[in-house]
Amino acid sequence: MPSPYTLDFEKPLLELERQIEDLKRIGSERQIDIEGELDGLQSKLESLRADIYRSLTPLQRVMVARHPRRPYTLDYYRRLIDRIVVPLPHASIGSDIIAGFPGESEPDFRFCLDYLPRSGLSHLHVFPYSDRPGTAASSMSAKVPGPVVRERATALRAIGSDLSRRFRDAQAGTIRPALTLEDGSVVVTDNYLKLKIAPGLPRNMRVRVRVDDHAHATLVD
Repeated sequence: MPSPYTLDFEKPLLELERQIEDLKRIGSERQIDIEGELDGLQSKLESLRADIYRSLTPLQRVMVARHPRRPYTLDYYRRLIDRIVVPLPHASIGSDIIAGFPGESEPDFRFCLDYLPRSGLSHLHVFPYSDRPGTAASSMSAKVPGPVVRERATALRAIGSDLSRRFRDAQAGTIRPALTLEDGSVVVTDNYLKLKIAPGLPRNMRVRVRVDDHAHATLVD
């Protein structure tokens, strides 16, 4: 049965992989020489894989890029963040982080703790992992004990608070475009700072403000 994560155009690859596994099983059970047939199927698999990924449509490329099991590394993630914050130092960038996902070792977690304070992120959304019936993660091994999950989530939230405070400190004194909200006495800036201003303006009005501190701003003519 295809994995729920299998994309439609990848299904021919799964079929060949299934044939290879079946052939290996038969060879092992019957003690027969399958080397020639196995080499042929594996060669066909590699050729088909190259053809499929060489000919992806733009939409299929997006589907691969958003695949939930697409591998990535911290270096890749760091470069992605840097590509935003280097040209746009005032950009607000948040990240969702699941604490204690199955298989997360203590060194894995420490590696994350080491990177985050030095990252270009401005805030974190931290979720302690918990099993959800029917999900792929619920059947994974190497579960992290509940108390450890909660401890890790607490540590990540503390880093998130520091990142948010650092970002807001850096915005003090800057001039930002903003939009009035609620009764006109609150604005949200283009980099998602929600700040109080003097009352008197209508809602949904575009303005420019000077960021005074973490909670307040002044209208700029």
